[in-house]
Amino acid sequence: MFINKLTVSFAALLFLATAAGLYVYRPVQEFSKDIDPQLEQVVAMLDGIKKTKNVDVIDLLDGKLKQQTEISPNERTVLEIMDQHNIKRVLYSDVVEPRAMFILSSFSLGAIWYYIYSPDGYTEEEQVSSIYETVKHTTNDVYHFCEKMNQNYWFLCTSRN
Repeated sequence: MFINKLTVSFAALLFLATAAGLYVYRPVQEFSKDIDPQLEQVVAMLDGIKKTKNVDVIDLLDGKLKQQTEISPNERTVLEIMDQHNIKRVLYSDVVEPRAMFILSSFSLGAIWYYIYSPDGYTEEEQVSSIYETVKHTTNDVYHFCEKMNQNYWFLCTSRN
């Protein structure tokens, strides 16, 4: 009984130490303000997928998409681009803004990073001139920021709850 409690305690301690280490070790980094042209092409492909499947919302989760037995050529191309850019999930809708969100892979338990494509310039997050500088100087544990990319309609965003 003592060994079982010790094993459970050790496992819990190891989990907490690992989680704390991952949470603390996520440096805020500067990203390029240029969006890769392939990501711009993804939006056009999503428009095509939407028309073909006659749906209002597309939710492409990397692991889930890879498990499907039949995927269209456009979906396969989107999946390849997602892999190249460490994108874990793509959310798309032409009914509401923003039109597309590209969630980047992250090993962080803190902030998530994502790109938003929004033709009308709307984001729910606060728009700042530099996420890097803003996050560096914020004292809040919770934030939601976006900064404009060099290409029209594109934003780099981060959120931490």
